[in-house]
Parts: sequence; structure tokens; C-alpha cells
Amino acid sequence: MDELIINGEDLTFEQVLAVAYGTPGEPLVVLSGAAKSKVGRCAEAVQKLLDRGEIAYGITTGFGAFKDKIISVDEAATLQRNIVLSHAVGVGDAFDIPTVRAIMLIRANTLARGFSGITVDTLELILELLNRGIHPVIPEKGSLGASGDLAPLAHFACVLIGEGKAEYEGRTGRSRTYARAAQSERGSRVDERNDSDDRRRDSRNGEGDPSRGGSRHRRVPLA
Repeated sequence: MDELIINGEDLTFEQVLAVAYGTPGEPLVVLSGAAKSKVGRCAEAVQKLLDRGEIAYGITTGFGAFKDKIISVDEAATLQRNIVLSHAVGVGDAFDIPTVRAIMLIRANTLARGFSGITVDTLELILELLNRGIHPVIPEKGSLGASGDLAPLAHFACVLIGEGKAEYEGRTGRSRTYARAAQSERGSRVDERNDSDDRRRDSRNGEGDPSRGGSRHRRVPLA
């Protein structure tokens, strides 16, 4: 299996195992065209709520007991960041890498159904991290009860906003370094001249620059 196309509908247990225990990028996990359309439409709906100044729970209001607290549009992004950071309070040993890769894939597949309001860019960043073997450090112990995944997923989400820690090729460091490398690879492919420069650098140093277009298994420097 060279490529796994997810759409939020038919991910199998065998496919999860293949990604969890396989080499990053083998198979390459990508989002289906139909899923992109669904995710994009939902993200647009959220943006329209903000543009119209409508009150929507968890978007322009607080959470739980603070549901009646109205959040201005200017503060909406800060609210989302704060809710992630406030839940990233897990403890204990970190999950092993196959477990983290399974978490990443299953969450991406769930988000691919197009009901969450996530943007296509953010969802594709999750897949880029997965395919490049950049793994959030997620503590084993966290939330309990019906929302038992809140703390683990908050640690996962921290990596997407440059917070928390991540693992890459057996090394653990600040996630900002790793996420920046993945965003660079996803956002703009290098031109032929830069690619040639990277190959020359790889041949001299035995490794590549993660923010450029070299080898998938190049070293990512710790900031």
C-alpha cells in the first residue's frame, strides 16, 4: 500500500496498524478530494459566523460555566489557543510512537468528515506531520470520563500551534522547530536550484535541512 486516502468514512483497523507501525510516509496518508470539499465548506460556515458577529458556543462564547460570556471576534483566536493550553495538563510517561501515530491518523480521519470547522490547511498539516514522522509528545495520563480524550488531544494540538514538545527520529525537542519544518514542506515546494543545493549539502554532511526540500529522513535541528 503506497498511499492511504482518508475520507472519514471507511478507515480500517488494518490500515491504522499499517500507519502506526510503518515507516513514516509508507503508506503516504492523504486527504480525499471529497473530504477536502466537506472540510472546506464547514470551515467557511464558521468564518461566516465570525464575519456576521453571531453568537456561537465555543467560538464567540466561553465554555461550560462561561457559556454566557461573549467573546469578541478579535479575541476568538486567543480563546481557541487558551482552551488548548489549559487542557494540556497530562502527566506520566509519554505514549509510544505507534500509539501516537494511531491517534494522529484516527483523529485526522474523524476531522475529515467535515463536521468540526477545522480548516483544510490545519488538517493537511496534521497529515504532513504524520507522513514526515514528527510526533507530538502525549502523556499517557489525562482526562477521565466522557471527554477522556481532551488532555491527550490538547497535547497533540499544542504541536500544531508551536507549543509543547515533539519527537523526530528518536529525538525530542520544542515542537515549534518541527512544525515549522512540516509547514515549509507543505506550503511551498522548493525550486530546482534549491533542491540541487540540498543534495550537495546532504552529500557533504550526510543530512539535510528540514525547512528545505531534501530527504524525508533528514535531521531536524533542535531550537
